[in-house]
Amino acid sequence: NVMLSAYIAGRDMASTEKLLSHASEAGVVDVSMYNTMIKAYLQLGDSRRARALVRTMRSAGMTPNCVTFNELLDAAAVKGGAAMWEVVDEMEACGLKPNNITCSILLKSVQQR
Repeated sequence: NVMLSAYIAGRDMASTEKLLSHASEAGVVDVSMYNTMIKAYLQLGDSRRARALVRTMRSAGMTPNCVTFNELLDAAAVKGGAAMWEVVDEMEACGLKPNNITCSILLKSVQQR
């Protein structure tokens, strides 16, 4: 994760993708690595790639966790409305319950409106 964070800090997403691919091939990729990359793409405003990584994570047999969904929710909060609740619905469909951070993001979004 240190190398991944270094590439992200340098906005070198091509290298982060390669590192994730190598980690996946070696069987050492984990949810934390995916979450780190999802957050990076969301911070760059690329929700399409972030969502693609969630699909990739699932196809690799990994289940997104609360951190995954909270990152997606935080990005969706900028748009507001239905996008946020779609993330919450998806979270619950994965068997996860909203946590304190989820609620905080939702409340922050309401306060900003």
